Order: sequence, then C-alpha cells, then structure tokens
Amino acid sequence: MAPKKKTLRVEVPDALRGVALEQRLSGSELRSEPEGWAVVGVADGDLSQALATIQQWLHDEAIERTTVHFGGRPLTMTRD
Repeated sequence: MAPKKKTLRVEVPDALRGVALEQRLSGSELRSEPEGWAVVGVADGDLSQALATIQQWLHDEAIERTTVHFGGRPLTMTRD
C-alpha cells in the first residue's frame, strides 16, 4: 500500500503572485478560496525542496510572509 500523500497549501496575496508560485511548484494549482487565494498541490516526498522554492518565491516577489499548510498543520514562513 502506497503512503498517503499530504496536501501542501500556500496562502498567496493575489492571483498574479499565485500564478508565479504555481509555475514553480510542479503539480500545483491556483485556487480562489473564501479567505483569498492559495496554491495547492501534493507534497510528493521532497518537502524540503518545496519549502526552498516557496522561500525563493517570497524573496523574488518581495512578500514578507505567508502561511503554508502541510498535512493540516500551518507553518508561517518569512522572506528572510
């Protein structure tokens, strides 16, 4: 039996910057949610690479912080 893959959900400030992250995270999609925008995908075993990609996106897009939800747990990430 294959292990259950955990969902990775990243809160994004707007659709434009969400598309920029969606293009960087393979297998993800931009979604409009009641709380705003989010990029959602499945962590396929390389969580550290996904987090490094998000960190670089924060820096490149000059975003101070975001919340990443992984397996139902929130993690606040900051640009620096």
